Amino acid sequence: MALTLIRDPRTTTPDGAERIDIEAFERMGRELAHLRDEVPAKSEEFEDALDEIVDFQREDGSFSLVSDYRIESDSRIEYVYRPSYACCQILVKAVLSGSEGLVNGIDEFLDALRRGLAFCCGRSLAGHGYESERQQVEDLRNFMSAGYLRLTNAHPGLCPEFNEMVHGIVAGYERRLRDCATVFGFGTDLTLGMSDVVEAFGGDGRVAVFVYGTLMEGASRAGALEGCAHLGSARLDGHALYDLGEFPGIRPSDDGGCVLGELRLVDARHLDELDRIEGAGRLFDRAPVDVVVAGATRTFTRRAFAYVYRGEVAPWRRVPEALQPWTRTVSLRRTHVWYVAYGSCLLRERFMRYLAGGVCADNGREYEPCSDPTPPVCDVPFIIGHSVYFGNRSRSWGGAGAAFLDVDHDGIAHGRAYLITREQYEWVRDKEGRSADWYGREVDLGNLAGIPVVTFTSEKPRPSNAPSAAYLDVVRRGMEEAYPALGRDVVSELLLDMCARRRED
Repeated sequence: MALTLIRDPRTTTPDGAERIDIEAFERMGRELAHLRDEVPAKSEEFEDALDEIVDFQREDGSFSLVSDYRIESDSRIEYVYRPSYACCQILVKAVLSGSEGLVNGIDEFLDALRRGLAFCCGRSLAGHGYESERQQVEDLRNFMSAGYLRLTNAHPGLCPEFNEMVHGIVAGYERRLRDCATVFGFGTDLTLGMSDVVEAFGGDGRVAVFVYGTLMEGASRAGALEGCAHLGSARLDGHALYDLGEFPGIRPSDDGGCVLGELRLVDARHLDELDRIEGAGRLFDRAPVDVVVAGATRTFTRRAFAYVYRGEVAPWRRVPEALQPWTRTVSLRRTHVWYVAYGSCLLRERFMRYLAGGVCADNGREYEPCSDPTPPVCDVPFIIGHSVYFGNRSRSWGGAGAAFLDVDHDGIAHGRAYLITREQYEWVRDKEGRSADWYGREVDLGNLAGIPVVTFTSEKPRPSNAPSAAYLDVVRRGMEEAYPALGRDVVSELLLDMCARRRED
């Protein structure tokens, strides 16, 4: 179809009134984009359009669709500047292609292009309002697609002011990418576009990305970052890591949490792939954060992007710092379990007698060490959904009662989960006693960070028997140690309630 450019198009309404023809403006915009993006440069349609474009140019160099520039800013951009950009892009395409229409008059077309480019400097290609940056990136990429970079090599002195403007824009993009300041109003994310532009101009279009899960080196999706520079191990404060099943996610945290991972430098192609993998905008948000990086020679803070989970997370899915990074968490799943203590082993020193051996100061008994005396990887408070009662007669505690879990009824007990090896767990079971009357019944309490949580109790209800003062003191100290926020008064009340409780039949 032949290109027809009309300045100040108007139409008549059915009642005879004359008004601006908005549809004509939109039609001309579509026709210019069609010529620029789809019509071959050496076609008859394209070459016929060149004369129309040159003849349409105004004295000021513009290809404005309106005569009077005294209009609203958004209309001035749409009907003055963007048509001028499109016409210049078409002329760039024509000059580089050596179209037949230019053979006998290339100087005329170069002059039209020079004056058009000079006019295009008026707004630095910026758009209007919240669309300003997006339109700038879009229009600059259209110049690149038309062949602007090749044009500057073929005709380096054609329009120095336009070249200077473009390089200033690109330098600004490079700074924004370095600072991860590429998300604008209403969530407009221009990271990929800016990165693409900077890389096309030979600059560093990479952005720093903090990865903390399956994208880490050695993890299942590490191949997605092949070739991307590794800046070092990194820590993200003010966030917490959560186990979401096959992969983790992070969420902001106000309790001083942190996430361990690594920092990578990612180009536009790899970042586009990461957005796809992470479901950016649906499952995760790519958000700018500040991370602390342990580099080869120094520790420094760096602005980076991180993929933050959009959904809600259960507190029990949180991965403690001691289990991080995620690759370590995955490895621990194969070798460790959480053992939940709810009696005397609430006190860490008492529990360590099972692993390291030695004399327990509270009952005077000496314990042999486990073949693996390594301390637990970590321990965390763990609320059990059953009550604790005291029963049996323990020789270790002068014939007084020991703690048992009433797993046949709901309740609340303050436990402490120790992350130990499966070998250590079996050793502890042996020491506690596997008989039906003691701790022969294993209790599955779910999982924490994808690692099984288990404890044990008797197979059948045991006769109630009060604990000794020494035993109760160990339990009290253990609860205070594991739950410092409760305070001594609350812990004392909880212990009184436990002592008064009898096993429900």
